[in-house]
Amino acid sequence: MPDAMSRPPLTFDRAFISLCVGAIWGGVLTDLALTAYFIAGATRSSPWSRPMALEIAKALGFSVLAAVPIILFASIVWLLGLLVVGAPVWWLTHGLGVRSAWLAAAVGAIAPPALYLACSLHGRPTSVIWALKEEWTLYPILAAIGAVVGWTVARSAYRRPESGE
Repeated sequence: MPDAMSRPPLTFDRAFISLCVGAIWGGVLTDLALTAYFIAGATRSSPWSRPMALEIAKALGFSVLAAVPIILFASIVWLLGLLVVGAPVWWLTHGLGVRSAWLAAAVGAIAPPALYLACSLHGRPTSVIWALKEEWTLYPILAAIGAVVGWTVARSAYRRPESGE
């Protein structure tokens, strides 16, 4: 594993591009998760209402047509999250000399579900247990996407330049 001295210096441009790359990956993975959700919903349709193949085809058709707007919107949301939550944590760990992609993945796995839980409880007289029980499938999905986004940001920021760069 290369030491910190053999890595290129982290500039503002490189950091911002890395955040954008991570946000785009977050948008694409969010779109794929929504596609899987739509297909799973289509398979739960009643067998006597419509053929399941038709429901799956409709779900896939909607996912293909809505892919660009979903990816754009989700990428903007991921970028905002990276700027508000990820960048300060990154600034702190970078200042401490920690440049681990695994740490970035861990922070990415923890922050999105925690932020979603905090936002879902804001202004509601509900408990954390109720929120976790009602939307339990969303938290691991957010954690998985966040881990990939965090790892991607760190890898793209600290990768060594190619010989052509």
